[in-house]
Amino acid sequence: MAIQNCLFHSSTFPDGLEACRPNPQSQKPNLLLVLLLVLVIEIPNKARTRTSDEHFYNARRIGPATNSAFDSHGICEYSHSLKDNNGHKLLIITGRCGRMGNRMLLFAHFIGFAEEHGYRVMNFTFHSYSTLFEGTHQDVFCRYPAVPGKSFLDSLPGVAKLIRGTRILFNIGRLSRFLEEKFHVFGRSVSTLRQNPGPSITSLEGPEVTACISPAKIVLIDGWKLRSSENVEKHAAKIRRYFQPVPNIDREVCSFMERLRSQAQIVIGVHIRHGDYRRWKGGKYFFPASRYADWMRELMAQFPGVKISFLVCSDEPRSEQEFPGLPVVISSNSSIVDLYALAKCDYIFGPQSTFSQWASFHGNTPLLFVRDTNDRLDREQFRVSWLET
Repeated sequence: MAIQNCLFHSSTFPDGLEACRPNPQSQKPNLLLVLLLVLVIEIPNKARTRTSDEHFYNARRIGPATNSAFDSHGICEYSHSLKDNNGHKLLIITGRCGRMGNRMLLFAHFIGFAEEHGYRVMNFTFHSYSTLFEGTHQDVFCRYPAVPGKSFLDSLPGVAKLIRGTRILFNIGRLSRFLEEKFHVFGRSVSTLRQNPGPSITSLEGPEVTACISPAKIVLIDGWKLRSSENVEKHAAKIRRYFQPVPNIDREVCSFMERLRSQAQIVIGVHIRHGDYRRWKGGKYFFPASRYADWMRELMAQFPGVKISFLVCSDEPRSEQEFPGLPVVISSNSSIVDLYALAKCDYIFGPQSTFSQWASFHGNTPLLFVRDTNDRLDREQFRVSWLET
């Protein structure tokens, strides 16, 4: 089968984006690799019963998504008129981007995009955190829409744990993307979508992305600054359900917050990120604990007559002595418990971070970023995050 290679040529679209146009080059697909990709991606789906920045990519072409699915907990309702008539188009995220907050944020944007257009998503880069969430803990393929019960590999003793530990699916996805980009081995059924370095956010709803992925059946994706913000907000409830923590974590969060709320009328979450922020962007968002204490006093003064408690979550050990005279609770919980405890606060503030953005989004909790040591906190400026960054 001839391969249509889509390259990008500048100045076709505004804002520095580039459009793709066909390259007549063609070569025969590598049947062994095609078979491997089909085995990894398609057989698991058919083996299960489903109910109800600037210049970026190198792209090839592929073509249709399931109409509805519900996981066993009712987590992912997925119902469309299939407005784009895409049948089973599958988006596979193959490029890792930072830690938990970053990966959840990117995954959420692709889930919103898929939900809007009737696509499916697989995210092999999410294995490190997949056991923490209802939508992924029984599915080594990290699929959206979620499938009912366990994936067929999760049902085999020890297999899913081995796959997560060795990251074999992630490596297959990454290798497949590389081979398709360099040698176009899969033909018209596979496309690649890659973000090249640059500061700009690229909308997944933009005409250049649409042109590149529309003919494809499978899209292999690598890029951090790919967003579908309007669909994150539109489908927020389904995204939140997908990323609901598993029951044992949820119980730990609820128990912790019940004890905290018994002591206060309003709980304000304080996210102190020190670790990597000492050097990231030259320490721009690194603020000493004493500055956070001043911000806490400033905010507390805006709730006269109200019993306030501050939940301090940090990536380094903290002590109450760093916050003299303030009603603080220093968390010693795991990062996932901290994340969802912050989500259950009434307000959150901290430096720019996808971690606190996710807490705000999932809990529908007003958030305020502090970006400079001279910033002042005004309770009227807090807003719920829609994962825009």
